[in-house]
Amino acid sequence: MRTGRLARRIGWSLAVGLAVGSGTASSAAGHSVHDTAFRPASTGSVRIDVKLNAQRRGTFAIAGAATDTGTGTARRTVSGTRLVLVETLKSTRGTLVLRVEQLCAKTTGGWRVLAGTAAYAGTTGSGTTTVRSPCLAGPLRIAHTGRLKIPPPPTPPPAVPAKVLYGGWTGQDEDVALEVAGDGRTITLIHIGRVSAPCAPNAGPFSTAEIRITGPVPVADDGTFTAVQAPVTVTGRLVQGRIEGTLALQTSYPSYQPGQTITCSASGITWNATSPPPPPRVALPGTYCGFNNQGKGICIDVAPDGLTVTSVRDGIRVSCGSSASFDLGSTDNNSLSLRPNLSFARTNTVTFDGGGGARHYFYGSFDTTGTVKGSTRFEAITVIQGGTTYTCAGETSTFEAKLQR
Repeated sequence: MRTGRLARRIGWSLAVGLAVGSGTASSAAGHSVHDTAFRPASTGSVRIDVKLNAQRRGTFAIAGAATDTGTGTARRTVSGTRLVLVETLKSTRGTLVLRVEQLCAKTTGGWRVLAGTAAYAGTTGSGTTTVRSPCLAGPLRIAHTGRLKIPPPPTPPPAVPAKVLYGGWTGQDEDVALEVAGDGRTITLIHIGRVSAPCAPNAGPFSTAEIRITGPVPVADDGTFTAVQAPVTVTGRLVQGRIEGTLALQTSYPSYQPGQTITCSASGITWNATSPPPPPRVALPGTYCGFNNQGKGICIDVAPDGLTVTSVRDGIRVSCGSSASFDLGSTDNNSLSLRPNLSFARTNTVTFDGGGGARHYFYGSFDTTGTVKGSTRFEAITVIQGGTTYTCAGETSTFEAKLQR
């Protein structure tokens, strides 16, 4: 296969594109033999030499506007003084069928393209044929000259990605991520950080764990869909690179009061997601320091990646009966990953110098400009001072801290 000459004459892309037809692999860069996406139109002069034995089987070679070699067969019909020859020329690039007509007494006639397949599909052409003693039995040496026009292949449809990723946020500032099949008709994954709802009677809010719905979730013709992972219902609509919808939460659980049920409910929580997803949020790295509402200091360290809290140092004043109060402090050097919305929460047990300890709850949320806000609470507090053990009431404080620049 003279691909070097072809590359010089009509471009390397044609050398790849013409390599179609017999089902063997192209010798160019590992492309499939049916890959004609890179073959341009080719029009120009050609010479086609065909050598056939007495059984009308042999070889052919094309030079000029295209270059190719392969096998050839022919069906010969002699009617009176006229020869009609139908040649089928096959190569790894495709099949070209020529019709030749020539008078037996002449050494020249004419040819034209009857059909083509694969890289030769839609090819047209004609010209002059030279063959000596065309009507006699025996081997034939045929020379065709003329012009070929090989049309460009049809433009392939755009590739359909296996999946498209969407990302965004809910109205409760929780992250949303969806994977949608490339055809846009199926959602394969829905992730929501969490969903919260108020509860009654006389109960604090309820928050789910991470919501993760594994599809397939069908998408209707109008782009709408509904998915459920109890106690949350997700509805949405997909329109041209954007998905938006609402969340609803409905759950209940027994109250500590006999015969009473706590009900938690929220609906119409908006959310939206885009493709490509927005960039992830990142806290500014460094040390954040400030005060709580009791005037006690607090400092929080954020790692250079902006996604990890590496240290928390905070304090609080607690009352232990009517005659005693103490200033308590806590240092936690365990790393804590921030959630996608840059919030964090930790519960741990702290031990005080001199004895005693407490249960410590710590929550906060960063913005992207250098501020963190949150709350801290100490519970189940015992303090040992001068050999006396004090049992102290729980205490909650709120804080705000700024990046120390």
